[in-house]
Amino acid sequence: MFIGLSKFLFSSAAALVAAAGLVFSASPAVQAVQAAGPAQETPPPPARPAASPERLERLYQNELKALDAQAAHLERTDEIIARAQAKIDELAAKGLDISALQEALGDYQDAVADAQGYHDKAASILSAHAGFDANGKVTDAAQARVTVQEAGRALRDARQNLRPALHRLLRALRETWRDNRPRP
Repeated sequence: MFIGLSKFLFSSAAALVAAAGLVFSASPAVQAVQAAGPAQETPPPPARPAASPERLERLYQNELKALDAQAAHLERTDEIIARAQAKIDELAAKGLDISALQEALGDYQDAVADAQGYHDKAASILSAHAGFDANGKVTDAAQARVTVQEAGRALRDARQNLRPALHRLLRALRETWRDNRPRP
């Protein structure tokens, strides 16, 4: 019984694989690649169209808003660190193991310092407003594009450094609480 069933399953699977190979080899995308052959190069992707001045101005204003929001977040980090340290001290006074919390808090403090550096870089790029006038209007589109890209990258780097460290700190606090909470 099992031999007949296994032969049936094997032959069915082989038929499905063969049918799939025929279908995919007959698709236009595969035929185009086969027609191109190994000696021909694929054409480069089309060049990105230049951003309009209005779009660059809008992006610049968005980066300024993001910078302000990030500054507000960074201002709150001192409070977060102080509250976490108070909780760690409270748990240490109870004689609980706080090594994971201390490590997570140290990582968070390091991430805050790194994020502040990236934030300061973004602030200096945006305050120089290369390619923009004092009112945020584009004066040089190429330079404005570089300004928006570099500021966005610095803001993103700050966020990407800070967010995971905060999540690790909160997770460590949650796990410590879960492991040491009073049982009814």
